[in-house]
Amino acid sequence: QPASAARLLSQLLDMLEAAAQLLGGVKAGSTTSASPTQAYTSLVGKQNAALMATAHGASLSASAVLMAAARLPLSVPSALPRRAYHLASTLISQPFSENVVTRALEREAGYILLGPLVSCWGQGAAGSGALVGHEAGDEVLAL
Repeated sequence: QPASAARLLSQLLDMLEAAAQLLGGVKAGSTTSASPTQAYTSLVGKQNAALMATAHGASLSASAVLMAAARLPLSVPSALPRRAYHLASTLISQPFSENVVTRALEREAGYILLGPLVSCWGQGAAGSGALVGHEAGDEVLAL
């Protein structure tokens, strides 16, 4: 079901972004959205170990949904793979955290999320992909 996959992918990306922001000490509303998401408010007050496990699990789950969504007949809205790509590139190139361990975890989560985008959502894959054109290819190589 494309609608279910889109909803699940959106929730997983919210969860990953919220966990990364909390690991980095970023306040809600200071990056992408003006108000805290449900994922953000559900994670506030959690220990770093739980946030790290959440970020890792959300990136693995989101990558699995991206792989499955690419094979669906109607796929998911193209905004979701683009959002996943933007989040992955942010986690890799500009992690929220200053701590070495959590920074490495954010980068790993970004690379996990980048894998299915490159393999399934590149140019020509499943209709209009998230990574189309030479500029996007150069960005991926730079990561």
